Parts: sequence; structure tokens; C-alpha cells
Amino acid sequence: MRRTLSLCLLCVSMASTPMSVFAMEVYFDLAADGAINASMDDTNRWRDVAVMEPTSLAGPALPSAGSGWGGSATLGFQFVEHCAFEIGVGFRRGLRSTYSNDNPADGVFQELSLSADVLRFTPALVFSSKVARWRPYARVGPMLAFAYMDWREDKQLRFAGGAQYKTTTEVDLNGPLLLGLHGAVGTTMRVDESLSFFVEVAYTGVAAAVAKAKITRYEVDGQDKLGTLARNEKDFVFVDQPSASKTYSSDSPREVVSKRFRLSSIGMRVGLRVDL
Repeated sequence: MRRTLSLCLLCVSMASTPMSVFAMEVYFDLAADGAINASMDDTNRWRDVAVMEPTSLAGPALPSAGSGWGGSATLGFQFVEHCAFEIGVGFRRGLRSTYSNDNPADGVFQELSLSADVLRFTPALVFSSKVARWRPYARVGPMLAFAYMDWREDKQLRFAGGAQYKTTTEVDLNGPLLLGLHGAVGTTMRVDESLSFFVEVAYTGVAAAVAKAKITRYEVDGQDKLGTLARNEKDFVFVDQPSASKTYSSDSPREVVSKRFRLSSIGMRVGLRVDL
């Protein structure tokens, strides 16, 4: 009898509990974003890159390339009232970070620039609260990314008597899958029962280890000279410890010291959220 009464009380309790406690809410959002480099580059980081010709790519340090603009889409699953799991995908078009070095005493003018386009996948946990129409939240999670980087160097040599010698070099950089972290704090504002507007400040922390590089453009005084370069002058493989005594044939890529490009950024993201 007692066991039967207990089961009845349990059924009454479950029937009186709001379904929102057990029901999973699903939502989808679209957003636009813009970001700047998370850290400022000092001039020494740019000056230290001059090692290898016809490009300065093999130096010990390279600048940041986190600035850019883009968009993203996210699918979210809210299992409980104050916690959700999200799966996001986004693309950022990189803006160029540029440094110019004009040294009249040596007759050298050099302009270096770097940009990175990044495709990113961003699973995350979201913790939120609710105040009237507003829902402040914090998001954190790992980030998987693919980066396509473009390095450009414009160099001008000025000689006595006014003679000049100009070169332009562009390099495509390819790396493996990148692993980093991302986080954000923001708030949503409900517009109606299924539509909300949101704004957030977001941070991404990631560094790209380059595996290969290839010179795709080499001009001297405005004339295409890419065809004059042997393979070991335009194809590069990044390794931890290149052999100083290794002899390179003209038809094999050259080994250079591996390096990591900083793609970390801080920016703003705005968009619309639809409750499905």
C-alpha cells in the first residue's frame, strides 16, 4: 500500500513539474564579426625577418595576422535553463598587417605585410542568466581552424646617381589543422517569442605552424621573373632544425626554420538568433 502511494505521489509530482525543465530548446544564429590583433607587434619582430632571398620569410619571428572581418553560423542546444552546447562554423577574411622600413643610409626601402584567411569550427559551452528580455551569457570552448596565409614583400634599393632596383615577392603559406581556444561575453535581447538580437565581445587564441611555403609572384622592376627561380629558391619546407651542411639540388625544396604565426584576435560579433 505504501509502495503504491509513493508511486502515485511521484506521478503527481512529475505531472505538476513544468516541461521546460526537461525539454531541450534548439536555436540557430547568424552573425557578422570584425576583429583586430590581440597583441601589438613591435618593430623588431618585423626587422628580424631578413634572412633568405628572394624573400625574408625565414627569419626567427613573424608578426601577427589576426585582424579581419567575416561571418559565422551556430546551432545551439539548451538542455537546461542556464547552460547550452553550441556547434559553430565561421570564416574570417584577413586584413593585412604591414610594416615599412626606410633606411636612407643603406639605400633600402622595405615594406612587409601578412594576412590570413581562417576557416574555423567552434564547439562551446554557454552559461547564461535571464533578466526580463535580456539574457547575459559567457561562452568558452576549443577551436579547430584551417588558415591560408599570404606574405608579401616589396623592396626598393636606391643607388648613388639615382638608380633604383625594385622587387616584389608574394608567398603562399600552408599549415596543418590548428587547435586553439575561443571565448566571448555578451547578451541577447528578445524581440519576439522566437527572435532575438545579440552582441558580444569575442576572443580567439591560436598560432599557426607553417608546413610549406611557395613563392607565387616574383617581379624585378615590374617584370615577371618567377620563371628564373629554381625550385629551391621558391619552394620551402619548414622543419625544427634544418641542416646547415645540407646541399640542396635546384629541383628540391629548401628547408627553413619552422615558425608559428600568431592569429589571436579580439573583436565584436553581432547577429540574430532564431529559436526553433
